[in-house]
Amino acid sequence: LFSAGTGKTMVVDCIFAYGTMRAEIDRWNMIDSNCQHLKAKACGFKLYQEYSLFYPFATKTCKDSDVIEGSVLHWNDPVVFAHKLAGYDTIEGYSEDRENGLYQRIIVDVEDEN
Repeated sequence: LFSAGTGKTMVVDCIFAYGTMRAEIDRWNMIDSNCQHLKAKACGFKLYQEYSLFYPFATKTCKDSDVIEGSVLHWNDPVVFAHKLAGYDTIEGYSEDRENGLYQRIIVDVEDEN
C-alpha cells in the first residue's frame, strides 16, 4: 500500500493499493460507494511473493521496467479518508511509532489509466 500526494507540504489524499487491496479485488471490503478509484501503475517497484508468506510485498528498484499495477483510491471526505487509511494500516499492521514493521507507508508517483 502506497500513499500518493503532491506539493512540498504533503497532503495525502489518495492510496495506491496493490495485491488484494486493489479496487477490483477488495478482499478486505474497504471499497464503498463513496470511493473513487482508477487503475494505475507505479514504475520503479517490483512485486515479490515468498512461498512462506501469505502476502505479496513491493520493493523499490528505481528501474522503469519494473512496474506494479494497482488502484488509486480516494474518498472526498477527509474524515472518511482518514478512517479508511487507519483501516488499511490495521490490515497491514502499520504503526507510525514502529520503525521496523513489515509495511512502510511512502509517497510515490503513479500513472493512472487516463
